[in-house]
Amino acid sequence: MILNDFSMAVARYPNNIALWSEQQVLNYKELDQLTTSLGAWLNDRLLGHGHRVAVLMPKSSEAIIAIIAILKSANTYVPLSESWSDGRLSKICEDSQFSFALSSIDMSGLPVHKNNTLMTGTPQWREAIHYKSSGNYKAPTVAETSLAYILYTSGSTGTPKGVCVSHRAAYHFPNWAKSEFTMGDQDRVASVSPLTFDLTTFDMFATLAAGATLYLVPEKLKVFPARLSEFLQHHRISIIYAVPSTLILLLQRGKLDHRNLESLKTVLFAGEEFPVAQFKQLRQLLPAHIDYCNLYGPTETNVCSFYRVPDKLDVATMPIGYALPDTLLFLRNESVDSNDVPTGELCVAGPAVMNGYHAHDDSAANYFLNDPRDIESRAYATGDQVSLSTDGIFNFHGRLDKMVKIWGYRVELGEIESCLRELENVTQAAVVKRQKLASGGEELVAFVSMQNYLAHNDESAFNVFRKKAFAHCKNNLPPYMVPRQINILEALPLNGTGKIDRLQLERLVN
Repeated sequence: MILNDFSMAVARYPNNIALWSEQQVLNYKELDQLTTSLGAWLNDRLLGHGHRVAVLMPKSSEAIIAIIAILKSANTYVPLSESWSDGRLSKICEDSQFSFALSSIDMSGLPVHKNNTLMTGTPQWREAIHYKSSGNYKAPTVAETSLAYILYTSGSTGTPKGVCVSHRAAYHFPNWAKSEFTMGDQDRVASVSPLTFDLTTFDMFATLAAGATLYLVPEKLKVFPARLSEFLQHHRISIIYAVPSTLILLLQRGKLDHRNLESLKTVLFAGEEFPVAQFKQLRQLLPAHIDYCNLYGPTETNVCSFYRVPDKLDVATMPIGYALPDTLLFLRNESVDSNDVPTGELCVAGPAVMNGYHAHDDSAANYFLNDPRDIESRAYATGDQVSLSTDGIFNFHGRLDKMVKIWGYRVELGEIESCLRELENVTQAAVVKRQKLASGGEELVAFVSMQNYLAHNDESAFNVFRKKAFAHCKNNLPPYMVPRQINILEALPLNGTGKIDRLQLERLVN
């Protein structure tokens, strides 16, 4: 399990740097001591284990210490973000009903009792991370079925839902990844995603199991791609795991042609589709020896499939590939297209499937079905539409809930976005639906970002582009799928996880 692998790394590499941040650098022995002390303090403070403990901190050494300590005390960590609104934080506090909170900010404005919080930077925090239990403290045994963490996602209804993940499920992907990508004690892993995003479970758990060094990329670097690429070069990063939007920003503005990234050996990406044209451009600017892998999976299963990108990539869209070991991928509501290719909703069964949604059992029931291999196990229906090729590769075709109706026709927004990305200079594309208040009907509005935006930044050049874009869409899409409007932005807005912020785009047009 997670903690066992970390303990073995501590024993083998006590003096290796485990964690680098702007505030603090800790070796494995130091990180182990601090997390053991805080874990003992939590056990004594909470009078046991099995509690939910919130972590409301920026990604920092204190946050990593807090998470490992919570796991060591056999409790469940619930990461929250300082960037979330008070309204969202209040909803999650009320939903999760956590017993305690470790925070870097004053939580008095939230529905949390002040006696149930511990703030970093205080004398009490320093006492807790150097705590010596008065009794003969022994860390509790952590069962693999116990909850490791709860991640809150934005549900389709707009209400945050807590995805409950056991130690067994949390361990499955990082343990596979550590072996699959030959991670070792000399690796340096850059962590760019927020703690509320499941990409960071790889950053923490795979890295600290391998005896490698986890580099916490400062928040301020994420919006400055050139500084991020400089960080990768300066710290000789060997592995990075990010959403494609982050990598596309590196491609566009990261000055990669001015960087020496020979230390980089593995680039992993997940969370959204990586347009093939942009991927190929990125690969041309990075060293030839790098191994690339597309990792797929919703928060409810973490990563459940992978596609190691071949040297010669001859596909229109990036496949999501093959199932991880001990994982079954199958189709629900399967149909066959005109080319006899099976298509349907992707379902996942295996050890990484979540326990359910916290305090929302009725909601979870809509997503669960029987594992075809074991009637006592459950599979998760992802809501993603995929097809299965004759060589056993799964291909992603968009969200079923991105299927909208326009003039009575069913429209897959991802198909329009893919069409727009075929245009020269287009780097990103997103399509949203707009209500036409006068007529009561609906129409499609597209947003695109362009390479060398500033060089084209005049209305006449944009009008020429729009004419080409409309003509391209009319030539490749049925009339009801052609956007009524195409907006050109320097960059599409991103949400807290680095994905395209579709809600913000919808607010711009409605």
